[in-house]
Amino acid sequence: MYERMLHMLRRRGFQRLAWQSPAEFARLLPASPLASLVEEFTRAYNELRFGGRRSAAARLAALLAQIREVPKAGGR
Repeated sequence: MYERMLHMLRRRGFQRLAWQSPAEFARLLPASPLASLVEEFTRAYNELRFGGRRSAAARLAALLAQIREVPKAGGR
């Protein structure tokens, strides 16, 4: 799901660099509703991947859907 989120962000012009951690990438996005969702998604991703909290998987799916629905800048 993290790769899907990155793909959505690339289509919006935001590219995570290889040396950036997921949390660092999320913090560097310009302040916006999208950035807030990405930060929350990243926290849930870390909880699942590194904390073993399986309950975060459902949150990831819901947040991914919300990220998909955020209007693109410029109405594209």
